[in-house]
Amino acid sequence: MRLAVFMHKFAKKHNEWKLVLPPWNHLYHWKSDFKQDHLPWRHFFDVDSMKEFAPVIDLDEVPGEDYRGMTLGEEPQKSLIVIDRAEVALHDSFGDKLYWECRRSMRFAQRLVSEANAFRQSYLNSTDDLDGTRIPARWQDQKGIVRKVKGGLYICAHLRRGDFLYGRKNEVPTLESAADQLITVLVEQNLKTVFLCTDGDEADKLKLKLLLTGYTVVTYEPTSAELNSFKDGGVAIIDQIICSQARYFIGSHESTFSFRIQEEREIRGFPVEHTFNRFCGLNEKCEQPSKWEIVF
Repeated sequence: MRLAVFMHKFAKKHNEWKLVLPPWNHLYHWKSDFKQDHLPWRHFFDVDSMKEFAPVIDLDEVPGEDYRGMTLGEEPQKSLIVIDRAEVALHDSFGDKLYWECRRSMRFAQRLVSEANAFRQSYLNSTDDLDGTRIPARWQDQKGIVRKVKGGLYICAHLRRGDFLYGRKNEVPTLESAADQLITVLVEQNLKTVFLCTDGDEADKLKLKLLLTGYTVVTYEPTSAELNSFKDGGVAIIDQIICSQARYFIGSHESTFSFRIQEEREIRGFPVEHTFNRFCGLNEKCEQPSKWEIVF
């Protein structure tokens, strides 16, 4: 997003330049054992929508070149500038109108949206029209939000386990504590269903379901064919989409995945108190997330 905002500004005077989106290679969180390398951005995002904000292209769209197997150290083309470690660049102004325009342009790939919507309708009785969460087809046509209670009749819980059990152990609840916190929310919201997305193992999921006896716990479990098609990154996006439509969201402390869900929910105009929530760890009471509200 930092470079997309930069190119948005830069292109006003230098429209001959494009921001080339580097393919996705196997990330730490992608645990499936099949090859997941050199995936273009269009596999996960609607790149045409992104192009409406900044001049971006997938790597294989660069004309007249074959970049498969290209490595650093090869003789660079004079017409190309490589910006390495771009994540260390700072936002000029985080959370302003331009930031949110960029963020709103980052629509997900339609086949992932379609899969998430089909799952919502089949397993959660949830659709954009029923839930009051529909947004314009073009991000540019959204001129503001109306904050009100909306979303499907379920809460979404993003419960990080994995490396968080070691790196942030004081901020991660036990499964028993997580269940207690979820029951409190379910009672407050008068709901009976939890959509769970977690990097916990099958034993964790089973135990949490047993701890939530009397409530319905739903997870998105792709078939082998779907997983091979969507890849781990696509499955994560499907989880995000489903969470972005829930009546209430509770996430994990300092989790990027939770941050992205919060942003998607801001775009749809949920009440802030239904979005910016987190599981507490060892302390029964903990500081809740900062509220980065959308700006138009």
